[in-house]
Amino acid sequence: MEISISGSQNQLNIATGDHNTQINRLKVSKGNFGELSNFLRLNGVNPVDLKELQIILHADKTNPENRQFGHSVKAWINRVSLKISEAIKGVGIEAAGAILAEGLKYYYGWFK
Repeated sequence: MEISISGSQNQLNIATGDHNTQINRLKVSKGNFGELSNFLRLNGVNPVDLKELQIILHADKTNPENRQFGHSVKAWINRVSLKISEAIKGVGIEAAGAILAEGLKYYYGWFK
């Protein structure tokens, strides 16, 4: 089963099941918070949480060598994943967390 989430401030599109196709292109360049913010907003993250993330990213101790998120980033992913899963019926915390983590990995330059 595959779950895909995409949308805008006013609408979210969710597909669940085995025969759905949605394309949600990930465009986040290393260190580009604007692109990260756009990607996360399109996937259900509200402006208040995005502002909090921006502050956390400047202060957190993420280790780029072992590709591990810092404590504050992990806590943010957990909190926001729960919010998304509660707001969108049928989307689990794990799926929401995976989307958030994917964007952050690109932001840190862990994918090319």
